[in-house]
Amino acid sequence: KAALEWGATQPSSAESVLRLLGAFPDLWFMRIDLTSCENALRNLLKANESAVSAHTRIKALIGLGSMALLFRGDIGESYENLHLSLKLSRELDDRPGIACALFNLGYVVGAMLDLENDRRYMEECLTICREIGDPIGISASKQELGNTLYWQGEKVLGREFIEESLVELRGLGVHHYAARAIMLLGNIARREGNYEKARSLYIQGINAVENRFSRPLAAFMGVETLGVLAAAEKQYERAAR
Repeated sequence: KAALEWGATQPSSAESVLRLLGAFPDLWFMRIDLTSCENALRNLLKANESAVSAHTRIKALIGLGSMALLFRGDIGESYENLHLSLKLSRELDDRPGIACALFNLGYVVGAMLDLENDRRYMEECLTICREIGDPIGISASKQELGNTLYWQGEKVLGREFIEESLVELRGLGVHHYAARAIMLLGNIARREGNYEKARSLYIQGINAVENRFSRPLAAFMGVETLGVLAAAEKQYERAAR
C-alpha cells in the first residue's frame, strides 16, 4: 500500500509499482482488498504509457480483466481488457502471457454461457502450458476445461479432468485452485442429484479457503454454493436467506 501511494506521485516509476503489484496477486484476491489495487492499476497504466513495458502492461490488463469479472461482474470491461492483453501477447509471441490471457478469457466467455469459445480458449491454454512446461497452468486449465466438457455433455471425461487436476494442484501446493476443483465437483454432484455429496464437497472447499486464505471469501462461497444447493433441494426459504 505504501508503494501504491508513492507510485501515485511518481508516474515515471509506474513500471516498478506495477511489477510489485503483479508479484503478489493472491494477496489482493484472497484478502478481497481490490478497490485500491484496481484503481492503482488503472491510474498507473494511464499516467505514463511510455514508462510501462509491453510485458508489464499485458499483466496489468489481465489483472484488471480478472478483477472486473470476478469482483464486479462487469463482463464487458473484463472481456475488453483481456482481449487486448491477448492481442498484445500474440504480437510479442509471449507464450506465458498468451496462456494467461486465454485462461481468463475462458472464464469470461464461460460466464456468458459461450461454451464453445470457453472450450476453445481452454484447449489452447492447456496446449501452450504443456509446451512451456507450466505445471500449475496445465492443472488449472485442465480443471476449467473439464468443467466445460462436463456441461457440454462429455461428463466422464470432464469429471476425470477435474479429479486429476485436484490431485495435481494439491501436490503443487496451489490450494486456492484445489478448492475451486472441489467446488466444481460439488456442482457436478448437485447436478446429478447427490445432494449430500454436494454439501460435503462444498463445505470441504469452503473450509479450505477459510483456513488458508480468507474468511470473507469463504463466507461468499458458502452463501453462493449452499444457497444454490438449498434451492435444488426445494428449501426455498433457506435458499433465499
